[in-house]
Amino acid sequence: MTELIHIAESQCLQGEYRVRYPLEWYASGGLHLTTEPPGAAVSFRGLKTGEVTPCILENIPIGVWEVTLTYEKAKRGIDATVEPGSIRTYSVVFD
Repeated sequence: MTELIHIAESQCLQGEYRVRYPLEWYASGGLHLTTEPPGAAVSFRGLKTGEVTPCILENIPIGVWEVTLTYEKAKRGIDATVEPGSIRTYSVVFD
């Protein structure tokens, strides 16, 4: 990527300079979360997402993430693995 920047004029630098810098690509993936029965609230890393199952969470950095599904008073935690360029499905059954 090339971006034009302006450097304030000084005795050392005058004029315009082109600066090139690489932007790192951050690998990401997604999670498809389902529950039986549907309608469980989804928390990601301890934060409520506002989503309920079934749902797909996208653009998550790769790695293993703590996901909590809450249905009525029952909670189920999973360590969800996010892989680059894919959507991994996790299903939870509430008894």
